[in-house]
Amino acid sequence: MAGPQQATAVKVHCYAGYRGEETPRSFVFDEQEVQVVEIVEAWRSPQARCFKVRAVDGILYVLSHREKDDLWQLTATEQPRSTSDPTGQERISGA
Repeated sequence: MAGPQQATAVKVHCYAGYRGEETPRSFVFDEQEVQVVEIVEAWRSPQARCFKVRAVDGILYVLSHREKDDLWQLTATEQPRSTSDPTGQERISGA
């Protein structure tokens, strides 16, 4: 997974579930609002809660939330995988 050279502070809009734990629904990156369509993975590190999310554009982002100072950061990104095979031919589902 690639990403910014260093973590980038981002503004995150969240949903607080019935237990009060916030999960990201969208975030602002490069002055654009990015909609989250899926939480792919969530975990805790010693310093933060982390989320790997898939956005509407298909890109995977890793967001971390340092709860002690309420700081959200974008720590990595990954481009979506190509639907082409190694020969460059487009794969067709069901074929």
